[in-house]
Amino acid sequence: MAIYESMLVFSGRLEAQEVEQEIEKVRSLVESGKGSIHAVERMGRRRLAYDIRKESDGHYAVFHFEDDPSRIPALHRAFRLNEAILRFTVFRKERLPEGPTVALMEEEPPARGGEDQPPRRPRGEEAESAREKREPSEGDEPSGESVEGVD
Repeated sequence: MAIYESMLVFSGRLEAQEVEQEIEKVRSLVESGKGSIHAVERMGRRRLAYDIRKESDGHYAVFHFEDDPSRIPALHRAFRLNEAILRFTVFRKERLPEGPTVALMEEEPPARGGEDQPPRRPRGEEAESAREKREPSEGDEPSGESVEGVD
């Protein structure tokens, strides 16, 4: 028996009750052999990065389970044939996770200009106004006429 983690994206057109039914189908599919489900993490409905089969959102779920490696191709086939599953992935893991997966931990992305990133450079109108406000430095070329005179 090997340990696996699988993330499935179900159709966004499904109601919550239908998603639960699909999760139960996956659970029974894994348990129909010698497999066992250790945890199911429901991530809820989220917007997809791009449309899949003309759908812009989906219901995400992560499964942690043990199964015989020879049964994984059969799981892949069943996932591909299920029209309610938009996308899926199955990873072999060394051990079961102790807490929630990284995907479930909600973190805000770091703001630009923080400690780990340089500040954003102004563009467009912001850049023009920044250039106008800037005082000339020693390396800048003088504008206008030369100060030296010729006698």
